[in-house]
Amino acid sequence: MQTTKNKKIVWLINVVSLQAMLALFNALWNYLAVREMIQVPLNIITVFSLVVGILLTITALGLINEIVRLSRKEQELEINRAVMAKDKELIQVLSTHRHDFQNHLQVIMGLVQLGRNDGAVNYIKEVTKILRQEASTALRIKNLEVAALFSIKKIEAEEKQIQLQLEMHSDLVGLVIPATDISSILGNLLENAFDAVGTVAETEHRVVSVSFAEDQHHFIISVLNKRPLIPKEIQSKIFQKGFSTKGMSGSGLGLAIVKELTEKHGGSVQLVSDAETGTLFTLRFPKAYDNLPA
Repeated sequence: MQTTKNKKIVWLINVVSLQAMLALFNALWNYLAVREMIQVPLNIITVFSLVVGILLTITALGLINEIVRLSRKEQELEINRAVMAKDKELIQVLSTHRHDFQNHLQVIMGLVQLGRNDGAVNYIKEVTKILRQEASTALRIKNLEVAALFSIKKIEAEEKQIQLQLEMHSDLVGLVIPATDISSILGNLLENAFDAVGTVAETEHRVVSVSFAEDQHHFIISVLNKRPLIPKEIQSKIFQKGFSTKGMSGSGLGLAIVKELTEKHGGSVQLVSDAETGTLFTLRFPKAYDNLPA
């Protein structure tokens, strides 16, 4: 697709060059006709230049439309690749969780085979307690997609020695956004926050806080990490596609996807990053009934 787009751009440059040459040719021809240095009537020159100019303009407009269409397709492909990469990460986390579960089963089976039934029972109780602690937060989230994603990200945070905290002032019931989109939005925000706090040396300061809230007209989701901050001079660029604070290691698509998908569903995203607040991303989604006709 990139090759096709480049070819279209070359053709557009050629057409524009021909238009410029036609304009120069027309000016020269008119000059010679006025000076009576040629015998061709002026109206024939004008009609010829007009017809050729219209054809070149139509061709140029067609090429521009095609280039714009290809650019949009490229952007969609880049976003889809980024979403697929995030999905692969989630699958990897789930695979790790499944592997841990198999290890637990093997330990229990080994204890039973050795006749240490009491040890097996105690081990099951210990594992069950841990699983209940992990699931208790997610079970409070009534939106199933968000609950599933939060459970996975909780495991990922523990592996990275990050404290993932949740403040629930809303169960997000009524948040009507496709599972793939809300997973991409929240997943990218959390991934961005994890990468940021991962640069903090002191593990006790690696804290990411998620808040679910609502008011009369909106569901509000926010992700906060106290440190590090985003410099003021780049805050206006943070949602631009291709811009990354991670240098060569970043794709520059995560926050661009967040903004695009949020606005796709009528929402808005706001960034505040200062010493008093920390780095705070706030999403607002209109409640479904607000969009119904009166």
